[in-house]
Amino acid sequence: MNEYRKSKIKQILSDSQQAKAYLSKGNTTVIAGPGSGKTSVLTLKVLRLLENDIRDPQGIGCITYSREAAREIRERLQLLGYKSHGNSFFGTVHSFCIAEVLIPFAKLYDYFNLHLPIKIASNKDRNKFFNEALSELQFNTHDVSMTEMNRERKIGIIGQSKIDIPSYDIALKVATKYEELMHTKGLIDFDDIVNYSTILIQKEEFVRKCIEAKFPWLLIDEYQDLGKPLHEIVLTLILQTKIKIFAVGDPDQSIYGFQGAVPAYLEELSSFNKINKIVLLQNYRSNQEIINASEIVLEQNRGYKAVTRQAERAEFQFHICKSEMADQFSLVTDT
Repeated sequence: MNEYRKSKIKQILSDSQQAKAYLSKGNTTVIAGPGSGKTSVLTLKVLRLLENDIRDPQGIGCITYSREAAREIRERLQLLGYKSHGNSFFGTVHSFCIAEVLIPFAKLYDYFNLHLPIKIASNKDRNKFFNEALSELQFNTHDVSMTEMNRERKIGIIGQSKIDIPSYDIALKVATKYEELMHTKGLIDFDDIVNYSTILIQKEEFVRKCIEAKFPWLLIDEYQDLGKPLHEIVLTLILQTKIKIFAVGDPDQSIYGFQGAVPAYLEELSSFNKINKIVLLQNYRSNQEIINASEIVLEQNRGYKAVTRQAERAEFQFHICKSEMADQFSLVTDT
């Protein structure tokens, strides 16, 4: 074990809630605000599990929202002394669904009339099918955007979640026509990848058993950004397999609501009777005045406490922006 890793473990064990998350044995959600050390907890958790709980040929699955976040996790693991583990997965939810669900299992089932090998529509293709769908249905981009259509496709997945998000009927009609046009050409897109994988995991015990045999643990970063399909995958795996879930997120940092990712999914998972909820309250990045100000803006008293930079004082400047977002962008970029 390298010295850097020893120092990070010592730091985590000095924080009672971080230590609780790091040492947890069962399904766990970690609610972690900015500067709370969540990525350190997640990466050290990965190493602890690989060394103490995972046995070859099993591996570990670590899923995150973006390629950049996946890259950061891999880089941190290398600093901590991680040695490549052949059956482990570190990447985005789309990569996980392609590599671990669709490619190995889609050919066994005829739910989707999926053309193999899988062909993913390009941006040009997706825009073409969207515009054709609008034209055939006599709508235009003032009626519905492509983002609204894709959001409708994500929230339409049926499953265990009790979170009810209102449907937009025009977006649903356009989504149905868009998928028809795309699938007729033998193509799928990134939303299809996750939706199809969700359905396979929900419906097929064999698929669940194979994933369970390979990944005793799934760790998920930025859970609040990942939306309903992954949430339904997680709920299915908790209820119908022995896979352990370790999900990290912050409902206050949910910024992809326009895509169908809402903090309510993280909150629902945290309240699940098979989940142990841990809240990281210590902030290692900001002084207390900044933390207090953020809680005023959020209208939430989370109870976060600064443990560094305690002697600092914050300076706040307020600017009135008369032109909404455009004015705000100019203020930030020009000063």
